[in-house]
Amino acid sequence: MNKRIRLFDEIITAVLLLVTLFPLVHYGELAGIPVPRHFFHGEIDAWGDRTVFLYLALIAAALYGLLFFVQKHPRLINLPRQAGEDNPVLAAAIGRAIKMWGIAVFAWLSLSLYLMAVGKLAQPLSGVTWTLLAAMAVHLLYLIFRQRKV
Repeated sequence: MNKRIRLFDEIITAVLLLVTLFPLVHYGELAGIPVPRHFFHGEIDAWGDRTVFLYLALIAAALYGLLFFVQKHPRLINLPRQAGEDNPVLAAAIGRAIKMWGIAVFAWLSLSLYLMAVGKLAQPLSGVTWTLLAAMAVHLLYLIFRQRKV
């Protein structure tokens, strides 16, 4: 894959990881402020404290680390093979795409929870989350079908 595309993917992922960590920068300001922790049918049904952002950041960092490892060792992914050959290029591209879109979902969740906690967002915009997940699915399908033609 083109080095510029790889660099672009890594820059996007780094920016999204920074957005995920944004509430941690404002962690001190969130003392005593309830943070939405669980939703049911678009309504907040459980509240927590500011440690919710720590959990989100830890999960995002673990996902990033796992997918970075998979991206560097693509032969560890069990993908369908054509004519019995490995396809490390496809595995690396899939790892990069899942890493980027997965961090995008965590960035959106972290930012929207922060905005709800400080009162700048009244309701969760679950459509954005579903749109990000759909975009990830479309991107992965594109990578898989593009690779099959090669």
